[in-house]
Amino acid sequence: MDLAEMFERRYELYENLDDLDSTIKHKREAVLLGPLSHPNRALFLHSLGILHMKKYEQLDMEDLETALQSDQQALDLTPSDDPYRANQLQNLAASYAARFQKLKDPKDLEEALECEQEAVNITPEDHPDRAERLQNLEDIEQALHFKHMAIMLADNAEENWYLNSLALSYTSRYEQFGRLEDLEHAIKYNSRVLECTPINNDKKAQYLQSLGVNYGQRFQILEDQVDLEKGLQLNQEAIDLTPEGHPQRAERLKNLGVSYSDWAQKLNNAKDSNTALEYKQLALALTCEDHPKRPDYLHSLAVSYADQYKTLGKLLDLNKALQWDQEAVDLSTQNRLNRVEHLTSLAGSLYNRYQKLDSLEDLEKALQHGKEAMRFTPDNHPENAKHLQNLAQFHRSLFQKLGNLIDLQTELQYNQLAMDRTPDDHPDRAERLEDLASSHREKFLIFDDLNDLAASLQYCQTAVDITSADHPSRAKYLHTLAASYSDRFQRLGDLRDLEKTLQHDQEVVKLTPKEDPSRPGHLHGLAVTYTDRFQRLGDSNDLEAALKLEHEALDLTSEGHFQLDRAAALHSLAASYSVRFQRLSNLKDLEIALQYAQEAVSLTSESHTIANRASGHLSTVGLKRRCGD
Repeated sequence: MDLAEMFERRYELYENLDDLDSTIKHKREAVLLGPLSHPNRALFLHSLGILHMKKYEQLDMEDLETALQSDQQALDLTPSDDPYRANQLQNLAASYAARFQKLKDPKDLEEALECEQEAVNITPEDHPDRAERLQNLEDIEQALHFKHMAIMLADNAEENWYLNSLALSYTSRYEQFGRLEDLEHAIKYNSRVLECTPINNDKKAQYLQSLGVNYGQRFQILEDQVDLEKGLQLNQEAIDLTPEGHPQRAERLKNLGVSYSDWAQKLNNAKDSNTALEYKQLALALTCEDHPKRPDYLHSLAVSYADQYKTLGKLLDLNKALQWDQEAVDLSTQNRLNRVEHLTSLAGSLYNRYQKLDSLEDLEKALQHGKEAMRFTPDNHPENAKHLQNLAQFHRSLFQKLGNLIDLQTELQYNQLAMDRTPDDHPDRAERLEDLASSHREKFLIFDDLNDLAASLQYCQTAVDITSADHPSRAKYLHTLAASYSDRFQRLGDLRDLEKTLQHDQEVVKLTPKEDPSRPGHLHGLAVTYTDRFQRLGDSNDLEAALKLEHEALDLTSEGHFQLDRAAALHSLAASYSVRFQRLSNLKDLEIALQYAQEAVSLTSESHTIANRASGHLSTVGLKRRCGD
């Protein structure tokens, strides 16, 4: 094995993958050429498994599967009373745990637990490796208990290492189940590690990075600006301590870019958005074409361009997001977990372009990629409900565009499943309640079943009740609640429902800043409510208020805005002028209504529901004009 060992030593010095490949090649040859009865065969297989694991960390699933096979063979060749058996079990457990990190398959985690548990069971209480073996237990529910025990067994010099490992376990459990309490523990232990680490310690930047990522994760849940500021500061410090050429510099640049992206979205700051792009582009530039992290950096860059598009509405940014998303998907064929994330992002960008350009092809591709992401996500995975939610949204848009009832039924089924798989204390529960409410409302509008309307009101009221007054999504939930009350008013004629609609619509507009892209739709909702009250009570002040709101909505949907939003605003304004013509018989109002209706039709495809409504309205306006003549 001398030649293999020389290649291995050179690999450890220079981390050249060619040397690692040569080491694996020569050790594999030694195993294959050696007799099955060789006393060191298990040791050689064990060593080969470790080498494949090293390669796995940088490459693909094939090496991981080879490592698992080698580790299993080594264990099978090791007698139950061999003192080296515990090491073999540890190595096999590590391989299963690594595959779990990649695929999130609970079976791998169970296998890792069994191997580590057996390793602990056959290790004497006073054995010097017992603390390490306790530490390595990776079962989601038991690992943390064992790692606490490992900390107690460790001396002061080792405690920091075990604390860091404990923090990583809590982070892993948070990423698996999405529980805030696990993230809180990760922050607690990572903070302790950082406090005990001097500035000149070569692990300092790594610990800064871990804690910075944790604060960023908590910001995504609680949207507390303090977490955002801490995450940004820690990621900046990590970069400051990372020299040029360091293998982790690209990863830390990407993390800093993510912090600036979050900051830009929180404060709607274009400068921070540009800074985020710069750091992410630097990370990508430092990454070679075949680097295993390259798809992640491409995906992160795509997210920044998608965010810029949502802020500025420029199609160029959206097309760049699509370009990077597609490349990330193309490169992540070997990593199923990352591929799911990249497919989800690509589907989202395609859906955004559908909303911008009304292209059925984009919507169908979004649905295709969303289904592929769903197919690779286990039912008990924390992102499963999110994927269901996305699929429901795509089917909703298909129904709105084509009118196929099967899409409406599928949307409702997916939203119900997403809701059923969302715990009561999950931060996305209110959002999924509102989605389910919207599905029932759409079904009511088709089948006129008051049970659906009652379900819509119930789900949406619950969403509002569990959402804080300053939450950015509160306006959206109130908007849906107002729409359901409006539907019930139209169906039953109870003026109390109309007053509730007006109350909620007014709060929605009050909560929505002028730069928010949803403001035009909310202004339109309030305008419709004023128009409904005018038609019920005959107060002309309500009609004038409606016209004023519709004009403001149109002004906010400029030529560069989403075509469907502008078409909807034009259609609504045409309807309001038509109503005023009916009251005052002023032909000027009729001409204005006709002008807006014609423009609404020109912005939408013939098959779209807005075009159908606008065309119908256009015909009505034309008939009224002829009768007036």
